[in-house]
Amino acid sequence: MILRNSIIALFLTIFLCSCSSTKPLVWKDRDVSFAKFNGFQILPVYNATGNPVDHDLLSFLSAEIRAQFQKENLQLIDAPQTGIGILTVKNEILIYENNRILRNSIVGAKRRAKCTLRTRLVDKSTDQVVGEISVTTLAGTGVFPESNANVWVLKESAILVAREVAKMM
Repeated sequence: MILRNSIIALFLTIFLCSCSSTKPLVWKDRDVSFAKFNGFQILPVYNATGNPVDHDLLSFLSAEIRAQFQKENLQLIDAPQTGIGILTVKNEILIYENNRILRNSIVGAKRRAKCTLRTRLVDKSTDQVVGEISVTTLAGTGVFPESNANVWVLKESAILVAREVAKMM
């Protein structure tokens, strides 16, 4: 009975997707009061990986960041306006790995997706960086190559960034 349960637990561990995210690294300028900002202009996500990244992926992540800001009730500014009270949100992907194959002696080949996203909050009126957030998310895809781990890492990165910005406000 114990052996059977152990085997079942082993197979569940092997085949289930494991996901994680690191605690976001947050920096904000102590001399700046975030209460004075009342809107966010989100720029398209920039690829800073040094490798080609699909344009659709960057568009998806940009849209997801906008959606998460709205869920956190952060006011978005679409039309260009004067910079007073506006934070420009500049996002760049520093690391993106989709379905990277890892070798493991117990389970054989395993796939993984990883995303590191850096977000800079820039005071639009002064063009000064007043805050920065860096998040890393990982998703192991088990042995199933059709996993949506790459989508999860992007969505989770957007969620973490929006939460941290909401905490700053």
